[in-house]
Amino acid sequence: MFMDRLGLSIRSKLVIIFLIVKIVPLIIMFIIVWNQVAKLGVDIELHTIHLTEETKTTITDAGELAVSDSTNALVANAVEQIERLTTDTAAAVAEFLYQRDTDVRYLATLEPSESNYQNYLDTRTGLLTEQGLWDLSADGMVWELKAPAGNNERSLAPPSPERSKVSTNEENNDQINGASFNYRPADSYTQRSAPLFDEISFIGLDLVERFKVVSDNPTKKYYPVSPEPRNISVKANTYIGAEDYAQKLRALKPGEIYVSDVIGAYVGTNYIGMYAPGVLNDVPETHPNYGLLREIARLPAEEFIEAARTQAYAGKENPVGRRLRA
Repeated sequence: MFMDRLGLSIRSKLVIIFLIVKIVPLIIMFIIVWNQVAKLGVDIELHTIHLTEETKTTITDAGELAVSDSTNALVANAVEQIERLTTDTAAAVAEFLYQRDTDVRYLATLEPSESNYQNYLDTRTGLLTEQGLWDLSADGMVWELKAPAGNNERSLAPPSPERSKVSTNEENNDQINGASFNYRPADSYTQRSAPLFDEISFIGLDLVERFKVVSDNPTKKYYPVSPEPRNISVKANTYIGAEDYAQKLRALKPGEIYVSDVIGAYVGTNYIGMYAPGVLNDVPETHPNYGLLREIARLPAEEFIEAARTQAYAGKENPVGRRLRA
């Protein structure tokens, strides 16, 4: 809510949250190291009372140098980890987009027909992570995960208790200078298959769709793609009436690919924060949606959940809300 008042964009918010997640642990680690070094300095001072002033100065300088080296090492390591995380993420996204370029070029070699496009659409799928079943807590103040996602095509079960935190490879458990490899338990999330493309269409030079197929299991549930061929030179005939790629297509040369901006239907919410009846019932009278939120807060549990489904997804603050579909 504070960042919304500042008028920050989604990109700025993500950058700020990312820095907080990475920098705060670093600060905490620095404080711990500093306290330990300070204690070490006190111990050294107690044991060097009878030393000469020159020796004391040398020890003090050595302690300050150790603190400086430790701080620099921690900062350098944190910077390296942040850079690696960001570059790895960017590389993964770029690789995914390059693969889609390959898909488009292969699709261009197929004979245009609904059957060919449908077969291609059905075979190009990916995996989406399910979030499980969420329900309101007994006091109506928060959301709680009642059951993990299930009954899907791919379920990654949690590790058995017998495995504990010990690797099955005994060499990984060897202590080297007081350290060893950390055991990482198996992932416990569930995934489902989803189409990579919601639609494929063949557009003539007159910008009218000649062939068009739409996935039977589209990701765009709230604003579905029209299965009827349309004249895409009319902006209102495009997805949510917001795409303007028609004129871009006229300028394409053989073999070129045009990638438009990411477009998705806006999903709003009437309250920013924990979307639970106990919270909405205590909103201040100065809130612009005070009356509506108080009314929603007094709904029976099942009706409240249905009302929450119409609002924007907000993680644990509203895990049943609508997600942005681009």
